[in-house]
Amino acid sequence: MGPIAPIMTNLTDTTDATELDLAIAQYADLELAVAGLVDGRMNHVCAACRKPCCRADVCAQAVECWFLLQVSQHVHGKWWPDDWQSRKDPFALTAGPWGPLRGGCLLKAGRPLICRSFVCDAYVASYGSLWEAVFMSFASDLLWHAGQITGTVSVESLDEDRAPSHAGKLRRNLADARRQLDLAMTLMDPAATELDKHRVTLKLLCLAPRCFRATMRRAILDRLGDLPA
Repeated sequence: MGPIAPIMTNLTDTTDATELDLAIAQYADLELAVAGLVDGRMNHVCAACRKPCCRADVCAQAVECWFLLQVSQHVHGKWWPDDWQSRKDPFALTAGPWGPLRGGCLLKAGRPLICRSFVCDAYVASYGSLWEAVFMSFASDLLWHAGQITGTVSVESLDEDRAPSHAGKLRRNLADARRQLDLAMTLMDPAATELDKHRVTLKLLCLAPRCFRATMRRAILDRLGDLPA
């Protein structure tokens, strides 16, 4: 399988789009934005790993989760192989079973939340500057938290029957997440001042504290150099 080009349609221009249709399109838009900023940055780390995180059961989850499947179909059309239930390889990888992740995952949207949220020590160690560490810490967990609709309901647990009743809350989560991502972009802007980046970091810590888990906080502290603990 080769890379699949996005084929998104703009549902905001469709007068008969439901709240759920808009939530699917909005989620896809946010994930594509995250993918454009995050995906590929650390492929060299994954390619050198002897135990890649990409597994057949994770790929299967992208098909089994009703909402995520709607998102991936919205962007990519039908992308999964007909024999996906019997596959033992991570069938969403462009490089083949357990091969080097030169092209990465086929899916730019509709991935299981763990795909971007989980980061190993080697991955975190490869972050460059302090600001890249802050940005990657935030962006890696953004979809996870935006997709948590209630304490017990997330985009991965939504089915066709329950999804419409949660679409409004999900859309509000996604709108907040998109504003936060736009703010975080300052961290990767070469024209931004150091003061601007410090201010943005403090805002993100206040707006989305759960995006900065222990592993990520340690990566940030490691890059603060000799500042007092």
